[in-house]
Amino acid sequence: MVLVTVVLAWLLLGTAVQSLFALQNEIETAESALGTPHASKTVAQPQAVAGGTLDYTIVVSNSGATPINSVVITDALPGAVTYVVDSFDDSEQVFAFGTGSVVDNVLVWSGSIGQNGYVRILLSATITDVVMVGDMITNTAVVDADGDALSATAVTEIVDSVVDLSGSEKMVDLDVAEPGSELLYTVYISNSGMSDAASVAMTDMLPAELLYVTDSLTATSGSFAEASGVITWTGAVAAGNSVSVQFAALVVDTVDPGTVLTNTAEISGTGMSYSLSATTLITMAEPTTTTLFLPVIKNAPPTLVVQASRPNSSNEWRVFWESAGSNFTYELQEAKSADFTNATTFLMGSDVSRDITNHGPSLANIYYYRARVRTTTDFGPWSNTVIVRGAWQDDFDNTSSGWSMRRTTYLEQTNAYYGSGSEAGYYIIVVADRWDWVLASPLVAAPTVPYAIEYRARVHDASNLVSGGMVVGGDWNGGACPDWSNVYQTTNCFNHFYNFNYIFYGPLKLLFEDVDALAWCPNCGGSPLKRLGDYQDGDAFDVFGNGPAENWHTYRIEARQNELRLYIDGSYKRSFTDAEAWWLTGPYFGVFASTDEYKPSIWFYDYFKFWYLD
Repeated sequence: MVLVTVVLAWLLLGTAVQSLFALQNEIETAESALGTPHASKTVAQPQAVAGGTLDYTIVVSNSGATPINSVVITDALPGAVTYVVDSFDDSEQVFAFGTGSVVDNVLVWSGSIGQNGYVRILLSATITDVVMVGDMITNTAVVDADGDALSATAVTEIVDSVVDLSGSEKMVDLDVAEPGSELLYTVYISNSGMSDAASVAMTDMLPAELLYVTDSLTATSGSFAEASGVITWTGAVAAGNSVSVQFAALVVDTVDPGTVLTNTAEISGTGMSYSLSATTLITMAEPTTTTLFLPVIKNAPPTLVVQASRPNSSNEWRVFWESAGSNFTYELQEAKSADFTNATTFLMGSDVSRDITNHGPSLANIYYYRARVRTTTDFGPWSNTVIVRGAWQDDFDNTSSGWSMRRTTYLEQTNAYYGSGSEAGYYIIVVADRWDWVLASPLVAAPTVPYAIEYRARVHDASNLVSGGMVVGGDWNGGACPDWSNVYQTTNCFNHFYNFNYIFYGPLKLLFEDVDALAWCPNCGGSPLKRLGDYQDGDAFDVFGNGPAENWHTYRIEARQNELRLYIDGSYKRSFTDAEAWWLTGPYFGVFASTDEYKPSIWFYDYFKFWYLD
């Protein structure tokens, strides 16, 4: 293996976004003497409830060989919806020139679309309250393209707003108690329905046999209060979530043994009410013949120190702490936010650890934990907060997951975006001209080694010398990435990285690039943004065998202490090493595409994920 220092000039995006838009997202096509127009319309919400918001996307493109000089797009919103002010957005225009607006619930856009160009229009509308369950909201956009008429339709079904609190429950820590005992009550208000419960109320009127313990009332969210033995809580419960309300009460000394003490909470606010009860059997206290009153001296309950293990390759981890003694039980909370809003509470008994085994890879992969001790009369303070970052996966269904173009050679000829319509669920990068390149990233940090990053991708057209792949070991200082005031020479991110650059030249070849720096040199020929560093000569090999290069393929990089390992479609290919080992200190990753003398280079990405290795 020979290391040769070179100026890496494999670049990004080709001139015409070309057959990408002719191949995908077609709803209706009309042949025109001046071009070949296509129109599509999608709605992000195929089902919705009254009062909800619908997000529409209209794409009109030209896959013909000549421009379409006159394009008029009209979308008269149906009477069941009202346009959301300022939601109109036609900023994504590639080889297209036009303007539009929405007036009196009618969208009109007019302009021209050049060869292989398109315009993407976004707008939102609110569903009125007059719709009925089962109604279908049909929204059609019509297009006049140099006299050719097209139309595209999106449909949303109105469904019932279902809130289900029937799974709520109430618990008490003691099934049997003596007069004078303290009881700890927990009410779990759970919404197993499909819709959020915006306004829920709970009332718990303590029976005469119970006295509320001052300042013992807590809740994981919402507002709560106690007055004259009446516990109240109000708040919202999101679909699929629960709220925990806890308080303590003393059994009065005059309760007769054999009494079954019943405490009932009433939950309402969804058109239905639920009664939740917890019972405790009162037994006779041990008789005493002499009573001596002494000062009560007690130590404050201890504060726990909580720890968490590193997730394993199955995305499982353990939260644990040291025992505070045999007189204590424990309570653990897990939440998705640092303020523990909507936290899940686990009553641990005497256990001092919990194995977390039920979380799959997801975009929301950050978990917060805290714990405290419990006695029969008191709670300890909350422990330190432990943060666990689990496995991460982006299926590109959420267009707010953070992916964006970070480094590029030419803004007008490169693009990176979430697919819509028939392309929904993909992330797409395009290099439309010669000698250009683009790098896109979600700016999500990979774990510490060892870890694996995997993605599934395909090239749209494996033309000669087009290339693309994945980068790892990137840097980011937390600043704007890119800095749009200095987009080509920004130093905030991806100043160094490793590029697994797959180049279509005969059999597919891999160029493993160790990029140590970027240099802006618009007069140097070729790419104006040079990737400076090393590449490992002799890395050309046929990656896919006899299969078509345009097929989907799965790539995996395993980052270990001393090497990067490459797998394609589950097969090990080879390992790479480098003295700088940027993957140990640069946790940021992304995708890459470039062109040489042929264009364009268009790549589709189906998913991206990382996980911990054992």
